Amino acid sequence: MIRNANKSDIDIIIKIWLDQNISAHKFIDKNFWISNKNDVKIELEKVINSEEKDENIFVYCENNVPIGFLGIIKGYIAGIFVDEKYCGKGIGSALLKKCIDYELSYNRKVITLNVYEENIGAVKFYKHHGFIEKSYNYSMNHKDIIMEKHLS
Repeated sequence: MIRNANKSDIDIIIKIWLDQNISAHKFIDKNFWISNKNDVKIELEKVINSEEKDENIFVYCENNVPIGFLGIIKGYIAGIFVDEKYCGKGIGSALLKKCIDYELSYNRKVITLNVYEENIGAVKFYKHHGFIEKSYNYSMNHKDIIMEKHLS
């Protein structure tokens, strides 16, 4: 089941965020993610509490407990994270479909995201779902690909 995140989800969401960033980004010192955990938690809380209609955090739940989530802000996917025990079971794809439907409801024509080139699994996932590479920049000395998907 996919639903909007609420305040009671924050601790689980931030744990998934931290665990998956450390796991997927072995090329970045894990202390970077640990040191940013509280700032990210504050940003997640802002989106959950926001009155803005074009930003959201969707959680995929099993027995009403989040096992994955996606953050979207005005057509930009801030991230898709799935608990490692549930990876490869279609949860990321389901969250992305929910996100696309949500963005289409705002007549959004394009969604974008950034992904590190070394995060090979994520790059393959996004390409499989129709995202194309538009450009890149460097973040923390790593190539950061800017991808987009045209919605229809």
